[in-house]
Amino acid sequence: MSSAKKTTSQKKSRKRILIPLYISLATLVLACCSLVLVLNLSYQDKFFPNTTIAGQKVSGKTKKEVANLLETKRLVYNDFSLTLPEESQGSTPEHLGFFVDIEQTIDQAYQEGRRSSRFWENLGDQAKILFSGLNKKISYDFDQEIFELYCQEKIERQHAKFYQENKFTLEEKGLETTPGQEGIILRREPFFAELKNKTENLSSGPIAVPLEKTYPKTNYRHLELARFEIDLITTRPLKLSFEEEEWILESPQLQEMIVSRAVKSHQPLQRIELLKQENFGLQQFILKSLGEKETVLKTVLGATLDYQDLLTYLSEELAPEINLLPQNARFLIKEDQPLELLTESKPGRELLIDTNAKLLAEASFEESEVLRHLQLQTKKIGAAVTSANIDSLGIKELIAEGESNFAGSPSNRRHNIKNASDKLNGLLIRPGETFSLLENIGEVNEASGYLPELVIKPGETIKEYGGGLCQIGTTMFRAAMNSGLKVVERQWHSYPVSYYDPQGTDATLYIPSPDLKFINNTDHYILIQSEIKNSKLYFKFYGTKDNRSVSFDGPHYWDHGWAGNGSFKAKWTQIVTMPDGTEERKTFYSHYKSPDLYH
Repeated sequence: MSSAKKTTSQKKSRKRILIPLYISLATLVLACCSLVLVLNLSYQDKFFPNTTIAGQKVSGKTKKEVANLLETKRLVYNDFSLTLPEESQGSTPEHLGFFVDIEQTIDQAYQEGRRSSRFWENLGDQAKILFSGLNKKISYDFDQEIFELYCQEKIERQHAKFYQENKFTLEEKGLETTPGQEGIILRREPFFAELKNKTENLSSGPIAVPLEKTYPKTNYRHLELARFEIDLITTRPLKLSFEEEEWILESPQLQEMIVSRAVKSHQPLQRIELLKQENFGLQQFILKSLGEKETVLKTVLGATLDYQDLLTYLSEELAPEINLLPQNARFLIKEDQPLELLTESKPGRELLIDTNAKLLAEASFEESEVLRHLQLQTKKIGAAVTSANIDSLGIKELIAEGESNFAGSPSNRRHNIKNASDKLNGLLIRPGETFSLLENIGEVNEASGYLPELVIKPGETIKEYGGGLCQIGTTMFRAAMNSGLKVVERQWHSYPVSYYDPQGTDATLYIPSPDLKFINNTDHYILIQSEIKNSKLYFKFYGTKDNRSVSFDGPHYWDHGWAGNGSFKAKWTQIVTMPDGTEERKTFYSHYKSPDLYH
């Protein structure tokens, strides 16, 4: 037979086989489609066969029928009974943070096999339900915060307690041990899992609250390591250095810092030793007996330096001597000229408390004197204002100035005014900063360059270092007011002083209070420029104008003689119209008494 005839014969044979197969497949598809069509018609508005919700058979039932069925089950489920030692505690799912949603559950279960508007897309889901079934769990919302609060307030407060670890104390007669105490903890994970399971299935019945005993990790009878480590820590001093400074922690101080710690021994526990432990666990022992390869290590008492004591020592004793605040660059500004650098910025430093505490604790276990000598670690703190970033700070123009006249002042008073104004010259106030005049003036004493001069005190006027600083306070107050800044602290003088005319526009200073404070409520830095011409003091504020306008009402005077000869009251109101049109008003009152009361 030729090759061509064979091929033709094979094709005819293949057709005779495939045609019945196609017919069978077509019949099967038609049968499935018919079955699904009958299924959809028979179960229209009803749940498909082989469907359960929370363990309840709902096949052939309507949504309303299922809702009634589940609601009945929910009422029984709602009555939670928590089994605790020696009592049962009634509760509800909501009190434990579980909020069931029956309606959403029913809707989700009903939509299985009906999600799509296209018949063939639902076909696979419906077939899966018919042959494998659908078991829908109850939908719910869970509030972790409510659950935690219930655990803490209703269970742990009454039934749980923290275990106490074995510990020791160093007494004159030697090492004294204090046995620990067992505790009881609530195991939250299995408790939540049980509540979740009951909620998803609307199960009823009591819930055993999983409380578990906890034990000290160490054996208080084993003190060999503690004695060895105490010796190691206290026999030699610890030395700390920074630059040319040195501090030494001697043995008595180290002994006061020592506390106990739990340490894993290198020797594993034998089976018989497990039984002797206060923290013996039956599960561990069984696993060990069955040949479990994981070893159970001894946990014994050791010694270490108390970490909190180290933090306190470093922060209170050393940090004040080592820390250094950065100093911003200072600038001068002259009319129609660029900024001129007055003094360059200087970086600061900060002692790394946490890092050094850890290094100290480690060094205390060293035997070598070299390794017990710690070089303290610090970090560099850059200045906020430097000559490199001044152009970005918005120092462009004069915003406003304050002025006062101190003509007739004695030489010491003039000296103090110049000394303080020089310290403030070139300072920058960052946007949003609350500026404290006293903080920026700094120490006021002989060492900081001040001379004795008259100062108003309660019932008297006497000489002290820094007399005349109120001229600084008054002038700065006027500059802040004229700039439209927000003044948050200001105090008038006890009696009217001629240097501060017009009265009612003054501000007194005295360490530590009263102070003058105001807020830079602009969007840019403000540069303070001080200047003295003849007997007049000026503070000029440079920055960027934001179109706010400033006006004043007053000062107004009344009640003359209210507190003796020369006494009166005054008020001065600042009115600031902000760029957005809002108006801010603040009135400053002054109640001046008679000068006779202070002389």
